[in-house]
Amino acid sequence: MQHNNSPFQQSIEPSVITRAQRGDLSAHEKLFIQFSTPVFNLALRLCNQKELAEDVLQNTFVNVIKGIDGFQCQAPFGMWLRKIAVNESLMMLRKNKKLPDFIAFDSMEDFDNVIELGTQGATQSCGIHQYQVQSTLEKTLAELPDASRIVIWLKEVEGYSHQEIAELLGKSESYSKSILSRAFKSLSRCFGVTDEAEKEKS
Repeated sequence: MQHNNSPFQQSIEPSVITRAQRGDLSAHEKLFIQFSTPVFNLALRLCNQKELAEDVLQNTFVNVIKGIDGFQCQAPFGMWLRKIAVNESLMMLRKNKKLPDFIAFDSMEDFDNVIELGTQGATQSCGIHQYQVQSTLEKTLAELPDASRIVIWLKEVEGYSHQEIAELLGKSESYSKSILSRAFKSLSRCFGVTDEAEKEKS
């Protein structure tokens, strides 16, 4: 469910891109000022550590300087930049041995409609305001295993498909789906959704 108002979908003047491709440092500075916060926030969500996110931010814009000649303007610049930031985040996690090569699950589980279930649990069971739900959700996401947090953020916030996530992680689509299922079950339990409620929903 990628949001239409994604900070990576900000418009940028074509002339800025052209100047940056010619090596104009002032143009690169403008790109950094406009997109550094979205890149850092994405890296922080994926890496779950400020120091790693700062390294990802730096590496991402170094790669922009090195590779912007290859940007063809066929997609929004922010989407191209986001791909670099995601790849850098995953590389940083692997470098720091925070992203396991494999996570085993007891069985495949149905992951359809779990988002709706979790949302109902947050609003019906907890009875708290939306900002409190958001705060609790952010904290819970931060406490999830790295692979779970990455899959849930890329799929439900950034709008990546399971196939795209699988390619990024070097795994199968079923791997991505199983991680998402387990992650949402954890979130559902956090918001007070019982096993009976899950059975009624299934």
